[in-house]
Amino acid sequence: MAAWRFGATFGVISALGPDLLEPKLHPPPQRPGSVDRTALLARIANVEQPVISVTAPMGYGKTTLLAQWVRSAGPRAAWVTLDERDDDPAVLLASLAGALHRIDRLPAPVVEAMEARRPVHTVMVRLLSWIADDRPPFTLAIDRADVITNPEAFDIITQVALELPAEHRLLVASRTRPRWPVPRMRAHGRLHEMGAEDLALDPQESAELLRRCGIEVLSDDTEELTERTEGWAAGLYLAALAIQTGSSARAPVTPHGSHPYLAEYLRTEVLDHLPPEDVAFLTRTSVLLQLEATLCDAVLERSDSGPVLRRLASQNQFLHPIGHDEDRFRVHQLFRDLLVAELHRNEPRLVPELHRRAATWCESNGRAEDALEHAKSAGDAPRAVALIDQLMQPVWMSGRADTVMRWLRWLADEDLLSVHPPLAVHGALLYALAGRPVEADRWADAVLSGPSEDPLADGSTLASLLAYLRAYLCRDGIAVMRADAQASREGLSPASPYRAGMLFVEGVAHRLEGRAEEADTVLARALDVAVEIDARPQVALTLVERGGIAADRGEWTDAARAADDALALIGDGTYDEYWSSAVVFASAARMAAHRGDVSEASALLTRATRLRPLLSYALPVTSVRSLVEMARAYIAIGELAEAGSVVRQAREILRQRPDLGLLAAEVEAMQALPGGGTSLSAAELRIVPLLASHLTLQEVADRLYLSRHTVKTHSIAIYRKLGVSSRREAIGALQEMGLLVT
Repeated sequence: MAAWRFGATFGVISALGPDLLEPKLHPPPQRPGSVDRTALLARIANVEQPVISVTAPMGYGKTTLLAQWVRSAGPRAAWVTLDERDDDPAVLLASLAGALHRIDRLPAPVVEAMEARRPVHTVMVRLLSWIADDRPPFTLAIDRADVITNPEAFDIITQVALELPAEHRLLVASRTRPRWPVPRMRAHGRLHEMGAEDLALDPQESAELLRRCGIEVLSDDTEELTERTEGWAAGLYLAALAIQTGSSARAPVTPHGSHPYLAEYLRTEVLDHLPPEDVAFLTRTSVLLQLEATLCDAVLERSDSGPVLRRLASQNQFLHPIGHDEDRFRVHQLFRDLLVAELHRNEPRLVPELHRRAATWCESNGRAEDALEHAKSAGDAPRAVALIDQLMQPVWMSGRADTVMRWLRWLADEDLLSVHPPLAVHGALLYALAGRPVEADRWADAVLSGPSEDPLADGSTLASLLAYLRAYLCRDGIAVMRADAQASREGLSPASPYRAGMLFVEGVAHRLEGRAEEADTVLARALDVAVEIDARPQVALTLVERGGIAADRGEWTDAARAADDALALIGDGTYDEYWSSAVVFASAARMAAHRGDVSEASALLTRATRLRPLLSYALPVTSVRSLVEMARAYIAIGELAEAGSVVRQAREILRQRPDLGLLAAEVEAMQALPGGGTSLSAAELRIVPLLASHLTLQEVADRLYLSRHTVKTHSIAIYRKLGVSSRREAIGALQEMGLLVT
């Protein structure tokens, strides 16, 4: 579809592929057996609140209701069906943006932010600003919100709900009650809630459903069925299927009953009356989230799945076509859950094999992430590990950090860290880059204590990879860091992209041991290698380090040129959330201050300050280097108190990693700087983004694994330093300072 070509340019969307996302933007078509919910649609039309939350168990017709509303709302209505991938904030935001783009073409600032993979908060602010613009009202329907378990992902939906102009409509369907800030939304007249009792069919609607299924039931029987199912549409539909297949007309248990009873009803009243080959087809393909003819053929080892799918769909067996594709179908979640239970009951040994076949097909057809999920379900750890190794870096680079973290948690839960050292190494470094030193240490400990003899697929030795990790963590001082970097480089494959990093670390070690000439020579080689592989953040880091050597010599022209070149590489906003960008911004700020441009220095220091929560003892050398450069820049523009706050953070890192060579002396030389001022500490900066959200202080504490008292103390300190007395005033001041991106 032409409209989707735009969406495919989003960084995150292009990483997933438009073929996977396009179907999410279409409501399911009206099924022949569906009942028109005329009365409910009329109620929705009269709702004054902009947000309508529809919460009910499976099978109450939530999707049907939302789809009917979207179809009745005209062209200014958008739809998105969420799936497990949307549990990553970056993916969810891309899905919502793609849906809204179908109503109005998104403006350049939103497009630019998404294509450049700017921080989620930045994209969200721009998207909300666009929504708040004076434009004709629209409707956005979000189905299956219950798949969102990541609180940071659901924050995106909540923020839209809180800021949506009153004339627009947001409809959200979920099996479980969404984590709305209900008191706040009710107080502001923003939320209308609908539950199972609202969606329950009355006897007339029940009779209509049965009639559309080709079944005529006496009025008294219809009322009894309606009463026994409590108006549960799926229960009535199962009863209709049972009648169609010649079974009894007894009603299944309501969704509040036991799952085994419901499975038994499905088996005896529906499946037992279908041809055995259809039962086998339906149960065995239940391992798939979507039924595609070629995928089903691969999983079932047959060649006629397309005609079978179309026939079953025509019989209305809970199969819904996806868009206008005649070979792709979605199984109703209730029916799929029951089919999965039936498969595990009757053919448990076949389940891993079905998932293995699905993984093979998905991997061969360019769906590596789907292959990974099937490999995990098959218990095929080697394949899952290989796929994570293949996917981790590009997925991380696409902005989907939460997705990678979910895979890493699976590795830890499956006790696979020590068995697969390369992934443990990468996991430790990713946690370090995210400013989570405790987790980084745990992952590092899991791998560094194991054997190191095994060769790696690219020709490197495992010992070289472990030395690579030790070099960056610098647990045992600068001399050991240099030795580790040299040992790593010697064992790495000539084609390894890690060689540039190890040359960089080796050069930095020489500099911090007082050997500037050797440092500059090694860093020049590091720069050549980094340029050759187009590793922009690494190039920028290396330029900054060489610029630091020039500054130490008083060669300010060369130092300024290096800082400017580094900033030009990463300064467009794409890398604003990268840990390594802190030292680039700080060094450029120092050069700006040296030439007397206080305004430019302040702006660059603000960008560096936003990254201070990522600077920790997990990656101590560049973290302290960043803080030292910030302190020097602050001193140069006369902000001594702010410099003192930054130096305190550096000293905290040095308490954990004291042997950092000349860096320790540089920090010690600044210890007399005054404290306090308006500069926020790293702990205070960590809660700044959450202060601007809808979260209560307790919820902020839960997100950061802190006590409410700690968060309250930090908040009070922030208010005092900013000279404000409320959270709203603090948000305004932080935005004005540039510490909250707008």
